[in-house]
Amino acid sequence: MVFEYEKLSFKNLISVRKVMSYKDIKCEIENLAKVIKNYNAWSLGLAFARPYDITEIGSDKFFDMEILIPVDKKVPDYKDYKFIDNFNLFNTFKITHSDSAESLEDVISDIGEYTLSKNLNPPTFAFNINSDYASIISLTHESEVDIYISM
Repeated sequence: MVFEYEKLSFKNLISVRKVMSYKDIKCEIENLAKVIKNYNAWSLGLAFARPYDITEIGSDKFFDMEILIPVDKKVPDYKDYKFIDNFNLFNTFKITHSDSAESLEDVISDIGEYTLSKNLNPPTFAFNINSDYASIISLTHESEVDIYISM
């Protein structure tokens, strides 16, 4: 893990927020890609996930999560998919994680321990930025993920 200080800023994003399992996350990313294509827009190659809550039911985990994808132009809202003009995250720490997406739970725990040890209370939990859709969709393959925490 590497901690760095950064600012994150994007224009023109399409987003969806739902409670999802790992399998549902894959489907939503595929659906977002279809919505983007239907509006003749292009993804800028990144995907963001903003987790709000995790619920365990038996051995299954469900994530209240927003997925955001920057696009090259404004697109209209469509059902659960919303357009966001600007996205800014200031005063952030960046952690780079290279491993399977499933191991991110350990990284999130490490972030929690770090913020507690420094008496920090992050107002924005974490954003996971994957280098490509294949990294997100294939949750078991190794990928590089940048996690940003706003302080």
